[in-house]
Amino acid sequence: MNRENRTITDKNDRRYFEFKDRLIRENDIKAWRKVMSSKEGRWFVMRLLDFTKYKLPSFTGNSQTFFNEGLRAVGIHLDQCIMSNLGIEGFKLKQKAEKEYVLEQERVKQLFEEE
Repeated sequence: MNRENRTITDKNDRRYFEFKDRLIRENDIKAWRKVMSSKEGRWFVMRLLDFTKYKLPSFTGNSQTFFNEGLRAVGIHLDQCIMSNLGIEGFKLKQKAEKEYVLEQERVKQLFEEE
C-alpha cells in the first residue's frame, strides 16, 4: 500500500469514527431522555445509583475497598452521563428522580410502621 492510499484510509477511518461517535451520542441522548422522562425510568436509574453507593465512602481497610471503588466509578459515570447528555434538563430530571426516590422510601417506612 502506498502512502497516498494510507492517508486516504486514515482520513476515512477518522471520518467513520467521528460519524459513529456522533450517532452513538445522539442515541445516548434519546435513550437518557426516554428513561428519565418516566417515573419508572427515574426509579430504575435511582436504584442503579443507589446500588453503586456512589455517594458513600468506599474505604474499608481491606480489599473490599477495590470492589466498592469499582461500583462507585460506575455510579459516578452514570451520574455524569445524565448531566453530559441532557444538560440542565438532566439536572432537573435527576432532582425529580431523587425527590421521588426519597418520597417512596418515606412511604414504605410509613406503611411498615402502620402495619
